[in-house]
Amino acid sequence: MRLFGRVRLGEGLTEHRNFRYFSNSLMVLVHVLLGEWTAVQHDCSVSAPDCTDYLSNDANDCGHHVIVVNMYFYSFLLIADYIFLNLFVVRHWVASVSNIHICLTGNCP
Repeated sequence: MRLFGRVRLGEGLTEHRNFRYFSNSLMVLVHVLLGEWTAVQHDCSVSAPDCTDYLSNDANDCGHHVIVVNMYFYSFLLIADYIFLNLFVVRHWVASVSNIHICLTGNCP
């Protein structure tokens, strides 16, 4: 929220999908996980003259440098995909282990 909270709204960041509130931030990150992240990435890296670049952070609605935005989104996608892949593998591993246990007890389907 702190990194992209004041970024100007655009195509990917809208009134309901933005980083200004925690619940909205979670919605944006879910959309990023589902593959709709290029517009969000572009909006988070908006720079002048498309935004208001003040020295004061209170009125500044420009995004961060493209390298910072790319590092954030690629690392988020890498970590989140790794977590969900592990959840998928563990679920199927547990299901296969329980089937083996059922067969060992003599109740094979």
